[in-house]
Amino acid sequence: MSWRRTLQYGGSSALLVTLLVGVLVFANLISSNHYRRVDTTAAGLYTLAPQTVKLLTELSEPVQAIAFFEPDTPAQHQATQLFEQCRAVRRDFEYRFVDPDKHPLEAQQRNITQYNTTLLTQGEREVRLTGLTETDLTSGLIRVTRDKRRQIRFTTGHGERPLHGFDRDGLDTAARALQGQGFETSELLLLEAGRVPAETDVLVVAGPKKPLLPEEVAAVTNYLQAGGHVVLLADPDSDTDFAPLLDPWGIETPQQLIIDPTSRMFGGDFTVPLVSEYPPHEMTEGFNLACFFPVARPIVEEGRDDVSHTVIARTGPDAWGESHIQAPDVKFDEGDLKGPVAVMVLAEREPASADTDRTEKGASPAAPSQDTGHRGRLLVAGDADFPTNQWYGFSGNGDLFLNAVSWLAKEEGLVSIRPKENTPQTLALTPLQGATLFYGFVAGLPLLALSASFGVWRWRRAL
Repeated sequence: MSWRRTLQYGGSSALLVTLLVGVLVFANLISSNHYRRVDTTAAGLYTLAPQTVKLLTELSEPVQAIAFFEPDTPAQHQATQLFEQCRAVRRDFEYRFVDPDKHPLEAQQRNITQYNTTLLTQGEREVRLTGLTETDLTSGLIRVTRDKRRQIRFTTGHGERPLHGFDRDGLDTAARALQGQGFETSELLLLEAGRVPAETDVLVVAGPKKPLLPEEVAAVTNYLQAGGHVVLLADPDSDTDFAPLLDPWGIETPQQLIIDPTSRMFGGDFTVPLVSEYPPHEMTEGFNLACFFPVARPIVEEGRDDVSHTVIARTGPDAWGESHIQAPDVKFDEGDLKGPVAVMVLAEREPASADTDRTEKGASPAAPSQDTGHRGRLLVAGDADFPTNQWYGFSGNGDLFLNAVSWLAKEEGLVSIRPKENTPQTLALTPLQGATLFYGFVAGLPLLALSASFGVWRWRRAL
């Protein structure tokens, strides 16, 4: 009888253990096939940016990372975490660590001369990274998956924002960001070149202070008619008359200043409009960051049968285009442009034939690297300050500029929100808040505990 009972209890225990092991194995299989992470940080520091996710999901073939790191170091732990985030998105993303001290031959064969160097490989292509933040990894993914580098040229000679300027009005920050995205940037003196080079993917005219000469206007026009892509940043305080270039594209830049009372709610000025409305377009798909356009002018589209217009970004309904800029009392009145006001407009037109191009006078026709079957595109913004060093980091300013250039360069995979930088988080307190924190918590709570203890002691003494 005892033997049967022992067998019965033993069989029940074995069955329970088997069921428990089966549940654990099943749960492990589910977790391995349906990997999920939860990021509780306020800035989402442990979540890949949409751009990185988009690049990983659109890889044509797997990418492998070979990381030459010292083992058990903070740098290796940080790299492991980043690689695992990539594997959570793309399971065939492979990585391995190599200790260059234990494997000097492999390090020598791959020309590794310093620790914390990572090689990204895809097929025969290879990219070397000496840093491994998410920004570095995203830049490396872009470069290793591209057969050629797109050419972005910035005009010069008319007081434009300097491409390599390090002061507040320069574009060095934007230029380095473009280079990190796999683009090549350079300056172009149109008067000297006489034409837009054939390999130019995007031409940027960043806030010229002086007018373009007729020959230069003709060169840009020919480039557009041949299917080229141009970004024009038109400041309101410029002496340039943009009409010769913009009239054929049905775009007008009136001599008005955008006034936005909403900006005062965010500590800004009336002349720094808050741009937060983005009508549906591939250029701003998934883009939900506010932008600030300091001292901007409206962009107005005029109907043309051969040109299609799309508003890319505009202000809220409280803003308006002010015509009487010098008036002491600025308010919306007759003659002003009612909001919402467009600050960025895209104009597109089918390219002209080669015969039509040759009839243009004053410049040689350009043959851009884009296929002539693609549309010529002109993107006009009413401000040249938003991508400068001073304003590039404000909210979505930098991302909007990079999205615009990427889309025009036919790198739609780069249109997204870029990786976040791990910057220190500071808490700014007013004097009243600081005093409340000190007297209420630093000094108040200990005094309250001490008083309660003293009261309990006196009560016990009185018993």
